[in-house]
Amino acid sequence: MELTQEDFAGWKNDPVTRLFFQAMRNRIYELQVKLGDSAGLDPANDRAVVGMIRAYTELFGFEIEDLLEKE
Repeated sequence: MELTQEDFAGWKNDPVTRLFFQAMRNRIYELQVKLGDSAGLDPANDRAVVGMIRAYTELFGFEIEDLLEKE
């Protein structure tokens, strides 16, 4: 499948995609609150929560170039 800038922009502006990204923002906020409430009690869990926050945050940075095959 050939992916164009217009396809990618359309996907990012689709109502379902926008709701999904909002759900990710909500999840990040909930994880940040959880970390703020319990930081230091279980360092291994703290690292896992930080990793989850980082992973969700990374998803916001995808661009069309990340989806295209590299030659």
